[in-house]
Amino acid sequence: MKLCLTMDPDVTDTETILLVNPEPALLRLTRAILPDALLIDSARTPEEIEDALQQQSYRAALVNFCPIERRSWDLLDALCGGGHRLPVVVLTTDATHQTRARVLGYGVARVLYMPFAAEALRQAIACAALDSTESAQPAL
Repeated sequence: MKLCLTMDPDVTDTETILLVNPEPALLRLTRAILPDALLIDSARTPEEIEDALQQQSYRAALVNFCPIERRSWDLLDALCGGGHRLPVVVLTTDATHQTRARVLGYGVARVLYMPFAAEALRQAIACAALDSTESAQPAL
């Protein structure tokens, strides 16, 4: 599902965020926090993630993550596996060092603990996208 947050016809797909495993409250919160120029796609299954990643490129992915649910790990596998170079920001309530280390081991760019400040989310997306762009640049 794509939610258009702007009527600007010049918005490109690099200005789209993929929200994975969205709950209605998180979707509303994300729409309220992120800049109006961003579009938001959502995916709930590994198959939807694969389809979305094949159809377009994204600025970043936000993952609503619960480490005790196998489904959350499956969604992370779909995002971080298969050679995708998408910057991923995990949103979780689990602040344990074990979960953080395991999630970062997948190649996740940032882990953000809920509840979070609006600016923290905007900054996490901006930094993750910037890190991804810089790592994609050839070394001089």
